Amino acid sequence: MNTQSSISAFTTNYRIGFILFLLLVRSIVFSQDISKYLDDGGFSTSTKIIKIGFDPINGELPLYFEHALGKHISLEWSSGLVWLQRQNWRYSENPLPIASKGLGYTFSGSLKIFLKSFPERAYIAFRPGISIMSGKIYTDIIAFNYGYQRPILGKWMVAGEIGMGVRLFENTTMFGGIDYTDNEIRFLVPVSIKTGYLF
Repeated sequence: MNTQSSISAFTTNYRIGFILFLLLVRSIVFSQDISKYLDDGGFSTSTKIIKIGFDPINGELPLYFEHALGKHISLEWSSGLVWLQRQNWRYSENPLPIASKGLGYTFSGSLKIFLKSFPERAYIAFRPGISIMSGKIYTDIIAFNYGYQRPILGKWMVAGEIGMGVRLFENTTMFGGIDYTDNEIRFLVPVSIKTGYLF
């Protein structure tokens, strides 16, 4: 009986000790401020990005402002400069009616749908816009854009994007001594590399 009593007492003491140990661990864990481990510097609550981009194909240097409308959708606006010399190189086989050198302007809006969630990873976009070159207005309709965006350091972001669409414009030429205006279409492939800051 003494051995059985000793085992029973040991088991009881073991259980009491184990319960006290769990209570001690619980008090240590929950007394610590773990918010510093969960704090991502406001990354997950940020809804805006300001970016600068470059399109090496079309010679565009726009500034971008992006604003999240929801978890998977955002709007992006841009405006910037266009190098006419680069445009002439791009359309050398079928020239645009623009000056050989100089600067133009580009403005666009983009509806972006993220396959994961804003502001990271892959997205698709619809991007209409206009370009003003040599006093003429060109309507750009980028029906399909595919991009990838991700943070590199804290809230600093990088992104790459490629799209396909058309450029529409009116071209006036002389035909038998009479001005003749025709609607023309060019195939457009925008490619952009962007970097920006999330806030």
